[in-house]
Amino acid sequence: MFVHLHNHSHYSILEGLPKPKDYVAKAVSFGMKAIAITDTSNIHGCHELYKEAKYAGIKAILWTEIYVESSLDSKINHKLVLLAKSLKWYRNIISLVSKASLDNPGTISKIKFEDIISLKQEVLKENPSFKGFDAKRGEEIFTSKHIGKKGKEISCTSCHGIELNKSSENFFTGKVIEPLSPKANPKRFTQLDEIEKWIKRNFNDVYNREGTALEKGDVITYIINK
Repeated sequence: MFVHLHNHSHYSILEGLPKPKDYVAKAVSFGMKAIAITDTSNIHGCHELYKEAKYAGIKAILWTEIYVESSLDSKINHKLVLLAKSLKWYRNIISLVSKASLDNPGTISKIKFEDIISLKQEVLKENPSFKGFDAKRGEEIFTSKHIGKKGKEISCTSCHGIELNKSSENFFTGKVIEPLSPKANPKRFTQLDEIEKWIKRNFNDVYNREGTALEKGDVITYIINK
């Protein structure tokens, strides 16, 4: 069942007019089982959406759309949609929205990419002596070949190429893949859920397993520095 996951209510100044209850009513009229509202840099409508959705018998997906400062130029901000998969994730969203406002009084509420990367905390739990991610280790993981998907000897470069600032071709389908490097393709690495999905898929395709938090962090560090 299709569900709208990116909507703005009247809590997003100059971006939306409907109230949360209006979205709930429209979702119900379309036969949808859930609805999300992604207001910019705030979660003011969460309680109203949750209350109205529960009364209507559908699921409220709690949310926000937040500005993330570009790692290449602090004057550039990207928009990132965050959706809560659990109470823990909702609490993380509350923390990020609060941090964005408190760190930027009188200007655009924003966070830095590092604020949403939890890999470092995961690694620290496994290894308290951890000092940081390593682009060199990430390069080795990214370029080394293994017997992976469909029994083929492949690496991440089989689909994304060696020069990450250029387009490449999918090893299996021949489909053109846009540059992986955020420096060449600013759309890359702007949505956390897409990053997680991409890196999980690539580890499964090449290594036939889930990557560790350290491996994932090393690979991401390598890519964003290319």
